[in-house]
Amino acid sequence: MQSLLDSQKELKKELKEVRSHVLAGSSTKSESNQPAPTGKFEDVTVTLHVLSCGDDTALLRQYGDKLRQADQQSVHVLFSNNNVICCSETSDTRSVMRAIAPLIDGKGGGSKQMCSGKFNKELNSAMPELYKLLNMSK
Repeated sequence: MQSLLDSQKELKKELKEVRSHVLAGSSTKSESNQPAPTGKFEDVTVTLHVLSCGDDTALLRQYGDKLRQADQQSVHVLFSNNNVICCSETSDTRSVMRAIAPLIDGKGGGSKQMCSGKFNKELNSAMPELYKLLNMSK
């Protein structure tokens, strides 16, 4: 029984490493290998990223850190499962979170550079509203 538990722990560790490696190579593209959608909110460039990190918020934050270092002028909004993270090196992410939260039936908070939250709305049904808010065309 202990060997099965040890194997499971090792597999989880390996999976986390693989996810981290995959995310590290996809900073400017979505998981479908298309450019991540980008728009404007209050004169700030906002890029949306829909990821498959499961409920691993630590991995989501790690990816957010990579994005904000790679593109310091934009706010990056990362979605995975029911988690959302807004991050930026130079812009206040809280105003973006306050604007998108009602559209995704969510809430969140945090610092100027990174805030996080949870949402309840199906992301596919919220995308048209998010695109409208960020003046994006689909």
